[in-house]
Amino acid sequence: MTHAYLSGASASPDSKLMWARVKALAAQAFWRIRSTPTSWTHALLKKLMPGWTTSNGAIGKAMIAVSQLDGSGPRTLTSGDINRLAPG
Repeated sequence: MTHAYLSGASASPDSKLMWARVKALAAQAFWRIRSTPTSWTHALLKKLMPGWTTSNGAIGKAMIAVSQLDGSGPRTLTSGDINRLAPG
């Protein structure tokens, strides 16, 4: 599974620049999907398969933890690794 974040900052569907229109439309589609009533699936998956799911907060905490390892940490992290590295 891959997590990707696409920021819609400074992008507009009415822009004269094609990349800005595409970026804005992709961000809008992402938030429409994100706000559908399927958020219960994450809670269910987390309960059933805790090593396969993670949260944005855990990703951020793991990023900070890895940055303090001075290059001695793993090069690739699974969701389980991220959850173990994220304090709390």
